[in-house]
Amino acid sequence: MISYRRVLPAEAAAVAGHLKRLSPAQRQTRFFHYVGDDSIDRYVDGITWSRAVVVGAFDEGHLRGVAEVMQGVGCAELAVSVETDWQGLHRATELTRRALLAARNRSFGDVSVRFLRENGPMKGIARRFGGGVRYEEGELVSEIHMDAATPQTMSEEMAGEGLGWIGDFPDRSAAMTPGM
Repeated sequence: MISYRRVLPAEAAAVAGHLKRLSPAQRQTRFFHYVGDDSIDRYVDGITWSRAVVVGAFDEGHLRGVAEVMQGVGCAELAVSVETDWQGLHRATELTRRALLAARNRSFGDVSVRFLRENGPMKGIARRFGGGVRYEEGELVSEIHMDAATPQTMSEEMAGEGLGWIGDFPDRSAAMTPGM
């Protein structure tokens, strides 16, 4: 069963592991060019966790999908990746929804999404969350407007986080139990 929750800075190695399990084509789609394992390590080491929201999809305690919203100057940027065997069933959409909700609750401002023309799923996700899509310098760009946080959005995020941690608990417990 998939559980969704925020990824903690202490789980950076899990983010790197997830990105390294992406196929060459998926790495091209995610980073706009092929990147090797060393580049992925440098990318993850460079995440400024205090200016990022990283939401993960966990299956049996393993990180299988990630949505990252990185707060930048003037605008935040969204990136999403889901491993091949875990694609479908709107997992990327759910990761995006949760990451955008967390970014909204942290007043990140509007979120920019950049993706390659052949990335149809990302185009659908951008449109679903209200971003118009335009062509710019060889890639597609969408700007998603973020409203201000409300008590309802804060409660929604807290409830989702709680359920994610509860859903992930049996897998984390088993991994920490000797002899299991």
